[in-house]
Amino acid sequence: MAEHFVSVKLLLIDGADNALVLRRGASHPRRPHQLDLPGGLAEAGEPMHKALAREVLEETGLHIDSNNLRLLYAVTDEYDYGVFVRTTFGLRVPGVMPTVTVSWEHEAYEWKPVTELASVDCGAQQRGIEMILEHKLWQLL
Repeated sequence: MAEHFVSVKLLLIDGADNALVLRRGASHPRRPHQLDLPGGLAEAGEPMHKALAREVLEETGLHIDSNNLRLLYAVTDEYDYGVFVRTTFGLRVPGVMPTVTVSWEHEAYEWKPVTELASVDCGAQQRGIEMILEHKLWQLL
């Protein structure tokens, strides 16, 4: 039986339409120095919303209300090693550019205008980001 993985990522937007983008650290086990959205893998049996709130807190120090998350994109990919479900949720936070405390996984962060995310390479998440931008789904937040 193939293994199943669920990736939960967050497009976090502030009141001035800036999105939080992280940069993975040199010691990150997968894709060091790559740009990234906050999030990670859900643990077995863990609800996606709860997993995302946990990951965002671990990676950024930000407490988010998992009840306000909106699913913006989801895709399922099959690989030799298993099935990978990638999700991107969205959330708008009040104010402008909240201060972030990055974890060991990341070396830096920046708030970029949402409209500039098309030119940012976030690896496997890029497909979702492009779809969200193309259909202006982020404006629903």
